[in-house]
Order: sequence, then structure tokens, then C-alpha cells
Amino acid sequence: MAISKIAMLRKLVKLKNVAKRLSVILSVVSVPFGLVYGVIQYERSKLDGQVKQTLSFYDKFNSAPFVGYRESLTDLQTKYKTEIEASYNSNEAFTNEILKIVKTEGVERSLNMTFDFFDGLAACIKTRICDRESAQQLFKSRADEIYMLFYPYIYDHKKNKKNKNYAEGIEYIARRIENNGPLETLFRKVIAY
Repeated sequence: MAISKIAMLRKLVKLKNVAKRLSVILSVVSVPFGLVYGVIQYERSKLDGQVKQTLSFYDKFNSAPFVGYRESLTDLQTKYKTEIEASYNSNEAFTNEILKIVKTEGVERSLNMTFDFFDGLAACIKTRICDRESAQQLFKSRADEIYMLFYPYIYDHKKNKKNKNYAEGIEYIARRIENNGPLETLFRKVIAY
């Protein structure tokens, strides 16, 4: 009987040693997995925050006073549709028509406030406080429309007022926002699930 107790104790000691080794191995293996999981959760949380920030810009863009600025610009486009379309065949004619419309209708304030909004949004995207992809989906088509229609005014302002950064934000949103680097795109796909 005493031998079987000793044998049993030896087996228990061996089992305890195996359990210790197994716990060391599992802890060594689980640390990298835990770190990877933690990084993924952090990135998801960060992306959620960026999307929320982008949505707050969207709310602002669809609230007063920005809705009023956009309405005045849209009204101009509708009011002068024939004149604008007739000037499309010549850069000079198009530029002159847009500059005349802006001056005649007095929409400089609406344009400047709209451009300031897009400057803020672009800064938010560039500093990665806002999400680039969400901003592209929410703002790019409207930015394209405003940028293309009022480009002669933007160009004139940059050239004649010597302000090369004028309307830089809307230009970024309209023209360059989709230029994601391949690593950023790949990383987004990995953390998206």
C-alpha cells in the first residue's frame, strides 16, 4: 500500500510539473495573441471614434447655417443653368460667367463659409481624427459639384489674391481624398473583420 501511495504521489508530482510547464507555454503563447487582439480592438475603437467625428461634421453640414449656404449656391446653379452650360465650350467664357455670377449675386460669403467648412473637414481627415472613407462617402459628391462649378472663382482667388491655400479643403475632398496608400487600405480591410 505504501508503494502505491508513493507511486501515486510521484504521478501527482509529474502531473503538477506538466501542468506548470503547460501553464508557462500557454502564457507565452497567449501574450502575443492578447497583444494582437488588444491592438485590433484599439484600432476598431479608434475607427469608431473617427466615424463619429465624421458624422458630427455631416450633421453640421446639414444644419444651419451651412444648409443656407448650400441652398444659395444651388439656387445660383439653377438660375444660371443656361448661361453656365452655354459657356462650357470655352475655359475663358466659363471663367468669366462664373466670376460674373458670383459678383452679381454676392455669394462670396456663402462660398467662403462653405470652403472654410471643407478646410476643417480636410484637416480632421489629415490628422486622422475623422475617417477618410466615411468622409469620402458623405462629402465627396457634393464637394466635387461645388469645386467643379466654382473652380474659376477659386483659381482667380488663388492667383489674384495671392492665397495659394484658398479652398484647399474642398480641393482635397473633391480631388485627392480617394488616394489611400496601399498599406492603409490593406490595414483597413484587416481590422474591418
